[in-house]
Amino acid sequence: YGVEILRVEIQRIEPPKDVQNSMNEVVKAEQEKIAALDLATATETKADGIKRAAIKEAEGIARGKIIVAEAEAKRIQLVNQAAHKYFIGNAQKLRQLDVTEVSLKDNSKVILTEKGIKPTLLIGELPISK
Repeated sequence: YGVEILRVEIQRIEPPKDVQNSMNEVVKAEQEKIAALDLATATETKADGIKRAAIKEAEGIARGKIIVAEAEAKRIQLVNQAAHKYFIGNAQKLRQLDVTEVSLKDNSKVILTEKGIKPTLLIGELPISK
């Protein structure tokens, strides 16, 4: 005999307006706090990504410069070996070959003569009077 209450459900509460406003402000403040934390985390993650990308780019540029420098050192070594092997005692011929190479590198036309290659500016088909 007696009554046993198993469950109570409150369906609607209407607190006073000032209490409701305070509760709304608390909820709004919580949401703003979460939004600010999310924004700070996103900003930090973005900055970290930019930093890592800059580091990787700098490392790539540095590695590229090292590869170019190593290739240039190898080229100089090979030129020195060839100079020692083929031009020993004949440095003037080697220097002449270097000058010819430098002077011909931007020319699109070269004339071969019986004395060898000479850098020459070709005028084209100008009439030559005799």
